[in-house]
Amino acid sequence: MVLKAVNAVPISSSVIGSPRKTATAAQLNLKQSQAEYITVRKAAEIVETPPVTIDSEVFFKYENFYRRTEPEQFILKLANGRVWGRNGAVITTDDVFVTDVSQEFGPAKFDSSLHSIWRRLKLKKPTEVNGSVAVVAAPGGNVYAHWLCDIMPRLMMLKAAGILQKVDKIVMSFGWLNWQVETLDRLGIDKTKIINTIDDTEFHLRAKTLYVPSYPNVHGTVNGWVCETARNIYIDKQHPSKKCERLYVSRAKAVGRQTTNEEEVVSFLEKEYGFKRIFAEEYSTSEKARVFFDAECIVGPHGGGFTNLLFCSPGCKVVDMFPPGDFTTYFWVLANANKLEYAYFFGKGQMPTREKDYIQRNQNVDVDIENLKTLLKKLNLPKR
Repeated sequence: MVLKAVNAVPISSSVIGSPRKTATAAQLNLKQSQAEYITVRKAAEIVETPPVTIDSEVFFKYENFYRRTEPEQFILKLANGRVWGRNGAVITTDDVFVTDVSQEFGPAKFDSSLHSIWRRLKLKKPTEVNGSVAVVAAPGGNVYAHWLCDIMPRLMMLKAAGILQKVDKIVMSFGWLNWQVETLDRLGIDKTKIINTIDDTEFHLRAKTLYVPSYPNVHGTVNGWVCETARNIYIDKQHPSKKCERLYVSRAKAVGRQTTNEEEVVSFLEKEYGFKRIFAEEYSTSEKARVFFDAECIVGPHGGGFTNLLFCSPGCKVVDMFPPGDFTTYFWVLANANKLEYAYFFGKGQMPTREKDYIQRNQNVDVDIENLKTLLKKLNLPKR
C-alpha cells in the first residue's frame, strides 16, 4: 500500500519509488523517452524438425515448439537512460521500465509485473556517467549456456553495429570465469571498460547515452544466427571440419544427471562404435569448439556440456539422454538451429504423461543399453 501511494506521486523513480510506466522497446514513445530503436534483424517464423525417437510417438512436450517466432533483434539507444540491479533492468529518462530488455529468473521470467524492481520503495541514487555505456548484464551471466547463448550474442550485435568499439563502459554481470575472460579476449574487449554488477543487487547507473541490445532468444530457445556467431568467434574458418570424432560427454564430475551405469555405456560405445569419453569442463572454450566442430556424433546425459552443440558442423548426430521427469527442449531447438540430427531417449523409470505430468530435476540416468543400440541404428551410425 505504501509503495502504491508513493508511485502515485508524479516524480521520477530516480528520487523515490519504482518506475511509473512500462513498455516493450517497440512500444516506447521514442520522442518522450529520448530513444532510438535500431533494427538489427527482422522477426522470422521457425518450423522445427521433430526429434528422432525409438518411441511409438514423439514425447508430448516437444509439441509446443514445433512452430515458433524468432524475435526481432534491435539495439535501443537512450539519452539519460538508467540501468538498475544485477541483471540490468533498463529505465528510460521519462521513467518507463523497458520490459523485454529487463529480464529476471523466477516468476518474473514470464511476468514482468513480478520483477524485483516493483518491490523497492526507493532505488539507490544512480551513479552518473557522462559518457556512453552498453548494457549486457543479464540473469545467468555466470552460467556457461547463458553466457554463450544470451550474453555473447548481445556483445556481437553491438560489435557489428560499431558500438562496442566506441562505448566508454560496458555493464555486465561478470565472475571472471575462464570462459568469460576468453570470450572478451577474442572480441578484443578492454576489461577496464567493464562495470561489474555481479555483487550489487541494488546497482543503479544513469548514462548520458545508453546502448541496450535485445535478448537474442526467447527463453528456452536458441536461434541459428546465435550458433553462427559462436562459431565465428571460436572457429578458424580456414580449417574445415574433419567430422571424425565420436564423443560421449560425461557428467561424472558434475552435480546431478549422471549416468548410473556409465562404465557399461562407455564400454559399449567404445567397443562397438569407436567413441571416446570426454569431460567438457576440462577443456578451454576454444578447445571445446574445435572438438565439437570435428564431431560426427555426440552422446551423453542431458546437461550443460551440450551447450557446445553451438560449435558442431551441420549433420552431426546428437543423442540426448534424459532421466524421466527432468526434460527440456533446449538442446533439441539448439540442434535444429545448427542443422544437426537430434535424437533423444529416456532412462529407466516412470514416465510423465499428459494426464499425470511431473518434474523431478537433476535425477540420474539409468540407461537401457538395448534402447541405445536401437537408437544408434535408427540414426544410421555405422559401427567402427
